[in-house]
Amino acid sequence: GSFRMARRLARGWQVRRQASTAQHMARLEALRARLEGGPRRGTFAIETRGCQMNVSDSEIVRSVLSSSGLTEARDAAEAEIVLLNTCAIREKAEQKVWSRLGELKKTGQRVAVLGCMAERLKGDLLSHADAVAGPDAYRRLPELLRAGGVDTALSAVETYADVEPERRRGSHKAVVSIQRGCDNMCSYCVVPFTRGRERSRPVSSIVEECARLEASGYGEILLVGQNVNSYADFSTPTSSRASRRLAHGRTASSTLPLSRYARERRQRVSPLSYGNICSMRASFAPLGSAFASTRRRNAFRGARKK
Repeated sequence: GSFRMARRLARGWQVRRQASTAQHMARLEALRARLEGGPRRGTFAIETRGCQMNVSDSEIVRSVLSSSGLTEARDAAEAEIVLLNTCAIREKAEQKVWSRLGELKKTGQRVAVLGCMAERLKGDLLSHADAVAGPDAYRRLPELLRAGGVDTALSAVETYADVEPERRRGSHKAVVSIQRGCDNMCSYCVVPFTRGRERSRPVSSIVEECARLEASGYGEILLVGQNVNSYADFSTPTSSRASRRLAHGRTASSTLPLSRYARERRQRVSPLSYGNICSMRASFAPLGSAFASTRRRNAFRGARKK
């Protein structure tokens, strides 16, 4: 036990040291770029705002652009292209993006706006950016950056399951996207209009990515999506039956390989599985009924007093 704890502390110290070194090198590179007089050609930088889903999307964008021959700069000041991965869930989030666009306009750098704000405003952003791409158009980013333009078409099948995210080391935690979109259509929420319909990655691709992360030394895996409670893998008949059992409240450990993998590896996989959520709802149901009956009784007593 003490040896395992010491090894964990040593690994944490090493990760923090690597992060500190990376930050120091980024500052030096930014200073060098300013002294040399501008950004280097063929380089890009990604600035991410918003939720953990945007963090996962930025890792996908980084992988797509690196595969096309572009190189990531250490700082936005030395990048030829600055990509803003945006959020549109609150007005304040969009105001920050508008402010950043004004700053970048003074530098003369090329700018691309990605994410939810790009999907919501579409072509209205072209007066401030060279390219606009929605959450389902990241595969076309190299083409959009070369020619400019807008692509905000939403897809009913795109999950980027075959794209290996390119992550920055310096943390023991990794974000894995398992599901995209939302079908709830809540009156106060913009997510169904900026992220599209619900679709889920195959279980097999999630398990394979988690195994690679575990082999790379990541100690914590966070599963994210717009509506992870609606996760359902219909890519194979077996996974379809498993998803239906999960929807009916069966335990996740007997149906979902991902939960079994996490239990065997003793890793923290969050958020909660379907089975746990259904059991939590069942356990809280009597409590909710008690509260409801108490409210009715109090209302009846108040009516009698009047």
